[in-house]
Parts: sequence; C-alpha cells; structure tokens
Amino acid sequence: MGCMDIPSSGAAGYEIRPPRQARSAASWRRILDAGRSLVEEGGADALTLSALCERADVAPTTVYQRVDSMNGLMYAIFQDGMAGLDEFTSMMVGKAMAMPPRSPERIYAAMDAVGETFRQNTNFLRTITEYSVSDDAFWRVEDENANQLVQGVTNALTFGNEQSAHECAQLIFTLNMVRILFGSHWMGSTQESYEDFRERVFRMVWARLNFDA
Repeated sequence: MGCMDIPSSGAAGYEIRPPRQARSAASWRRILDAGRSLVEEGGADALTLSALCERADVAPTTVYQRVDSMNGLMYAIFQDGMAGLDEFTSMMVGKAMAMPPRSPERIYAAMDAVGETFRQNTNFLRTITEYSVSDDAFWRVEDENANQLVQGVTNALTFGNEQSAHECAQLIFTLNMVRILFGSHWMGSTQESYEDFRERVFRMVWARLNFDA
C-alpha cells in the first residue's frame, strides 16, 4: 500500500495535493505539462477541463484529486514552471558573479539572467502575469518571486552602490516584462530586435553604475 496524499496549502491559498505514489506522480506530471502547453498556446482561457483531460489522457476525477478548482490548477502550473525558471536564473546569476566586477561582460551576463529567462518562457510568463492581475494572493506570490530575481541581479551588479544596482536590476526586469507583454514594437514605429533591445538596456545600466560607482 502506498502513502496517502497529503494536502498542501499554497501561499496563494489554493489547496494542492501532491501525489505520493509513482503512478499518481506520472499522471500529475502529465497534467502539469499539458496545462502549461495549453496556456502557452492559447492563454489562460485555453485551460479548460475537457482540453486538459484530452491532452493529458486523464479523467476529470484525476485532476480534482490534486486540486479543488481550475484556478488552483493554474497556480500549481505556475509553481511548477517557476521552479524550473528559478533554477535557470540562479545558474545565470552565478555565471555573472564569476566574471570581473565593473566589467561589461558581467553586466551583460546579469542582464541575460533576466532576458533569457523571459525570452525562453515568453508565452508562459505573459499568461501567468496577465492571469495573476485578477487574483491578489496569486499576484503577491508572483511579486515575491520577481523580487527574488531582482535581488539576485542586484548582487551581480553591485560595484559599490547597492541602491543604484537595485534600481538597475528593477529596470532590467521591468523592461523585459514590458517587452513580453506589449511586444518588441511598443512605443516605437518599428520593431526592435532583441539584440538592439539588449544593447539599449546595457547602455542605460552601464552609464548609471559607472556614474554612481
């Protein structure tokens, strides 16, 4: 006999019941992967129970063994997705920290910890951000996660003035967020390539850090 599933109440108030048996874990993995694929392809509205069950090849009862609502499932997909993103950004920040302080290479690497995270997960992050606006508890959890990323980038950018580094990290995060929410042509008459965007952000950050160092 396997272990019983133990309810887990997430920070946003949704009850998620992680599986303890291998067979249940495999079904839950398919549900999370299918759910993420659906929201990446069609936004939050695409995450319906029928579409999810068809793609994950599970019965509705299997879904509700793990969560009490589709909102709870969206939060579970968010938690699962962010775990992978956090691992990636931490690795990227670590690479930046290994580079010489006050060097352009270090700033680019710190910027890429944010930029590549957003670029590689654009549809997922756009959907999660748009969805969380309507849920205060969900939004607070996402905001906390964003602050952790900003703090990691701040640590990589601090050459002597931590406030300036923090403000630069916030700028990097905000500009990348605006880019995925509104597109690469927002507030411009022509589309801006990612390379041009990256260079523009670098110039602002480099000037600020050197001015205040």
